[in-house]
Amino acid sequence: MDIKKLAEEILAFTKARSVFIYGSRARSDFSEGSDYEVGVLVNRDNYIRRSSIKEKFSLRDVSIFPFVYEDFVAGTLDTPFVKSFFLNDVIRSAKTLAGEKIIESLKPPKVEVLDALQEVKFNLGYALAATHSYRNGDNATAILHLVKSCLFGTRNYILIKNKSFLMSYDEILQSSKALNLEDYKDLPEYAYNLRLGKAELDDKNLFRNISYLNKLIEPEIHDLYATSGNARLI
Repeated sequence: MDIKKLAEEILAFTKARSVFIYGSRARSDFSEGSDYEVGVLVNRDNYIRRSSIKEKFSLRDVSIFPFVYEDFVAGTLDTPFVKSFFLNDVIRSAKTLAGEKIIESLKPPKVEVLDALQEVKFNLGYALAATHSYRNGDNATAILHLVKSCLFGTRNYILIKNKSFLMSYDEILQSSKALNLEDYKDLPEYAYNLRLGKAELDDKNLFRNISYLNKLIEPEIHDLYATSGNARLI
């Protein structure tokens, strides 16, 4: 796919200031089935809804997300994700494809203990969604949600322990091996291999993943808050 050509077309159609790629396709850890995640920064006065963009550019394996420029740069964007985590993900990895180089000029926001607590709750939601998808016979979605909840949950744990914000699945897996994950020490590698098609999905690990987030990671964050308050992590 000529993703740069597509970005130029999106820029012209939306009258955006900038079009960028982020996620695994902007990093080095994408897999064969990874989507292209494309962000579009549009001034508030010219904002165009995602549904309108999708009507024009309905492409398999390409997800296009418009953001209000003013809100994005202020860190107040409208997103279901934990803002500080999402913005760190995007700003640290994204690459401008068309228009102004805005992303490269932005500074990643700080992440605090309460952000980490929000993030583990969000990951628990993903982990629960994985079990529902599995029960409904949608193994592809179950795998996606298990992988993200487990590996991003592990990244959160690494963050509170090491005060570092890791970007790639490869980095998360390698760093996890130095941690005491107790009964769950094998789980990050299982999720990593599941993403690559080197492991089989099973209900035992779906529910172990919930316990991993619920019994190991979340209590650690609560303990950190009890001793340090809403301290800055990065």
